[in-house]
Amino acid sequence: MPHLYLVRHAQPDFTGHYDSVTALGLQQSAWLGQHFAARGQRFARVACGSLQRQVSTLDAAVARLPEA
Repeated sequence: MPHLYLVRHAQPDFTGHYDSVTALGLQQSAWLGQHFAARGQRFARVACGSLQRQVSTLDAAVARLPEA
C-alpha cells in the first residue's frame, strides 16, 4: 500500500533571510533523512515547493538516503 509523507520545511532563519534555514534546521533535515534510511524507506518520487527553505530541506534529507 502506498504511503504519502508530508514534511514541512526546516526551521527558517528568523533573524536573517527568512527564505533560508538555520544550521539547526539543516541538521534536523539530515536527521530526518537518516531516519528514513534507517527504516529502509524508499521513495518513488518526491515533490518540493520552489522556496529556498523548501529546497534546502529536501536536499539535506535526500542526501542521507541511499542511492536508488
